Amino acid sequence: MTLYETLGLQKGASPDEIKKAYHKSALKNHPDKGGDTEQFKKIQEAYSVLSDPAKKAQYDQTGQIGEGGGGIDLSQMFGGMFNPFGFGFQPPRPGMGGQFRVNQRGPNKIHDIGISLADLYHGKKIMLKFKRDTLCTGCKGKGGTVQHCSDCNGKGIRTVHQQIGPMIAMSQIPCGSCQQAGVKVIEACTTCSGKKVVETETILEAQIQPGAKDGDRIVFPEKCSESPQYNIPGDVILVIQEAADPIFSRSGDTLTCDIQLSLAESLVGFERSLSGHPSGSPVTLTSTDVRRHTDVFVVAGKGMPRANGEFGDLHVRCLVTVELTEGQKEGLRKLFTV
Repeated sequence: MTLYETLGLQKGASPDEIKKAYHKSALKNHPDKGGDTEQFKKIQEAYSVLSDPAKKAQYDQTGQIGEGGGGIDLSQMFGGMFNPFGFGFQPPRPGMGGQFRVNQRGPNKIHDIGISLADLYHGKKIMLKFKRDTLCTGCKGKGGTVQHCSDCNGKGIRTVHQQIGPMIAMSQIPCGSCQQAGVKVIEACTTCSGKKVVETETILEAQIQPGAKDGDRIVFPEKCSESPQYNIPGDVILVIQEAADPIFSRSGDTLTCDIQLSLAESLVGFERSLSGHPSGSPVTLTSTDVRRHTDVFVVAGKGMPRANGEFGDLHVRCLVTVELTEGQKEGLRKLFTV
C-alpha cells in the first residue's frame, strides 16, 4: 500500500487534500478513539512525508522513504541527469557552514513612482519610506538555539537511492527537515520569535536629475529584504513614471503643445504669452508668417533640459479656427474679388 493509499488518496493529491485526508483518517483511527495503533502510526508516517515538499518529491520519484545503503552515484557518471530538481540544484559551496541556499541573490523589488513634468524639468529629491526584513541580530539569522540536523548530517541536502536494474542510482535533494539549513531550531529566539528576521523601517533618498525621462531607473543596490535563503539581498529599483501634463506632451527633450488661432492671427501674425510651461515661466510666442491649420513652428531652447546643460526645443502646432460674421465674410469677398 502506498502512502497515498494509506490516507485514501490518489497520487498527485494537492496539499489541501492531503491535509484534509490526514485529519479525517487520524480522527477515525486515533487510539484514544478505539482505533488501531499500528494503523495510526502509518497514517502519521504518510502525512509526515506527503506534507513535506522535499520528502514528497523524493517519494513521488523514487517510491522510497529516507536514505538507503551504498551504491553507484549515477549523478556523477551522467552529469546530474538523475537529479530530480534539474540543473538548478547545486550542493552547498565550501565555506557556507553546511547551509544550502537555493538562490544566492534575493529578488529585486521594483517601485513605480509618478513624477510631474515640472519636477522632471527642475529635478527633485524624494524620500522613499518602506519596511524591509533584516537578519535578526539576536540569533544572527538562525532562528534561535540550533542543533545539528541528523537527517542530512548538517549538509542541508540528502542523498536518496533508486533501484535501476542491477544498479542503485543516487541523487541529492534539499533536506526538508531543516529547510536546507543543516541545523534545526530547538529553542526559538526571543527577539524574532524564531522567524530569523525582524521588520525594520528604511528610508531611501533619491535625487531625480533635471531632464529625467519616463522609464528611467534609480537603483539602490542590496536594499531589499534580507533572508537566510539568500547570500545577497536584491536591489530596490525606482522606475520613473511621467505624469500626464494638461498642456504639453514630451518626446525625449522635445516638448509639444497646441495653440488655437483665429483666422486673422493665422493670416497677419500674432504675439501671445503661453502659460503652464514646466519651467514655471511663461513663454512668449511670436509669428509674422501665415500659419495654416496644423502648421508647426519651433521655439528653440524651450524644451526639456539635457544632461550637457542645454535644452531641447518647443514645437507649437497651430489649430486655426474660422468663425466669421456675415459682415466679415462680405468684406473678404470684396477684398478677394478681382
